[in-house]
Amino acid sequence: MNPFFRFSVLLPVFKTFFKARKTFISCLIILLSLICMGSYAQTLITTAPSAITSTSATLGGDVTSDGGSSVTERGVVYSITSVNNDPEIAAAGVTKVVIGSGTGIFSQSVTGLAIGTSYTVKAFAISALGTSYGAIQTFETLPAPGGVASEIALWIKSDAGPLNSSNPTTDNQTVTTWTDQANPGGDTFTSSGYTAPTFKDNATDNINFNSVVDFAGNVGMKYTASVFSTGVGAEDGLTWFAIVKPDDAASSATDQFVFDNLLNWVLLKKVEFIFGYTPTAHGGAFDGRSFPHSNATATTLARFTVDFGATQTINLNAAATPISNLPITLTKLTSSEVSFNANSGANRGPFTLGRLAQSNFFNASTRSYQGKLAELIGFRRVLSATEVNQIESYLAIKYGITKDNTGGGTAGDYVASDNTSLWDADQSAGFHNQVIGIGRDDAQQLTQKQSQALDQSVVLYAGTLAATNSVNVGTFTNDKGLVLIGNNTGAMLTTTDGIVASGAASRLARAWKVTKTNFADAISMDFKLDAGINPANVTASRIQLLVDTDGAFTNGGTSA
Repeated sequence: MNPFFRFSVLLPVFKTFFKARKTFISCLIILLSLICMGSYAQTLITTAPSAITSTSATLGGDVTSDGGSSVTERGVVYSITSVNNDPEIAAAGVTKVVIGSGTGIFSQSVTGLAIGTSYTVKAFAISALGTSYGAIQTFETLPAPGGVASEIALWIKSDAGPLNSSNPTTDNQTVTTWTDQANPGGDTFTSSGYTAPTFKDNATDNINFNSVVDFAGNVGMKYTASVFSTGVGAEDGLTWFAIVKPDDAASSATDQFVFDNLLNWVLLKKVEFIFGYTPTAHGGAFDGRSFPHSNATATTLARFTVDFGATQTINLNAAATPISNLPITLTKLTSSEVSFNANSGANRGPFTLGRLAQSNFFNASTRSYQGKLAELIGFRRVLSATEVNQIESYLAIKYGITKDNTGGGTAGDYVASDNTSLWDADQSAGFHNQVIGIGRDDAQQLTQKQSQALDQSVVLYAGTLAATNSVNVGTFTNDKGLVLIGNNTGAMLTTTDGIVASGAASRLARAWKVTKTNFADAISMDFKLDAGINPANVTASRIQLLVDTDGAFTNGGTSA
């Protein structure tokens, strides 16, 4: 056979073989490249969030290796956990923050976060190799009373503390430390140098089922810092809120200091009087006058406002008109105006609770507070009317206080932390009495599971009624879901007036208006009837809940 013929015949075969082998080798190279890229992709970690406030946090990561390909973009992605618990770039509800390029540690303060909200965050790195993510980290922004966080200086409350450091506080235990919620991990009140007050969490001492700190006798606490306001920028004054319940209207303690912020204080004078003070040597006000009130030993929501260059005022139970209103020319409250000292001394001292700070003017029998303090909130600025309403709504719901609606308008209105209306006092004029509520508002750390009218005629609660709010195991489904009720002051006795319901022979003279906002859970109400009704004469199967459309049970819109 002609060898040239054999070669010419086999040549196409060799060509096909080498083409196939070339394709195989190319595929193998591509596969090995992919494997190598996977093996050497950029590696990174997500660092733990830090410097967490109500609306900001420092987020970041560390690109420990670029895998052989330059990192062109790095940063973090975050989302509200309930919206997306595994954030990635361009996913729903995810915010991307670019923080440079290359390897190494990176971080950035992220602002504009929602108050009192849980977030999930991951670091990311992008290169020609693709996008890589670090492990998930979670954090929660701090709550704020009324959802108001700007320039908050102090927030202590007996139901959250933490009291006595990280140790659980039990009923009748002395309170040696009380940590500021506005600056967790930082400043703390301590009883060092004084006799410690007592923590109370029981059915007898609590305020609307919430715990209190009892300042009975010569006791006190001091702050490891102070609260100043510079008069510069947003710091245009001071605004204070306190929940107090004095023990004895006839107390011999004529000047009871609820708190003393070094020449900036609120005190009760034999309980039936109240007044505040700012340093007169620097344009503050104190003329020795006493401002009477009729709250006696009732739980009171007190607000003390120092508006630099204008006035200092005291308002009780959210009243629109202040009980005390004094002109001032004071323009700042800093270390130049006060004499701060870590311990009580002559004409100087620390920020104190329950007593006068200065030792040379202190008298245990006249200048120490005799009563309960549940909550104290301070801001380094004058709050707007909307902000005041949000904070006072929070305190009023929590502690069972009916807001004063004198003057109409927004006076007496209750709102959530985002200013959503919960109760309009004008629209509820005939029922704006003994207003109480229960529900949940995460931004201000409010979970009020049971609430009682001032005259104890009705208790509103979730789950099973308990001795205190802290041990009630009921839950609420929705954030910012609340129920409020108020009554018409009718007697807890029967009447036949306005009965328009099948089979009803009589009804209670007292009626309640109920408002429900974003609320989806079952609730219960317990009633305490007047002595004129004998329970033995009441047949349980004949009791009906009447629902009426006009509030008077007269227009035929009553159903049972």
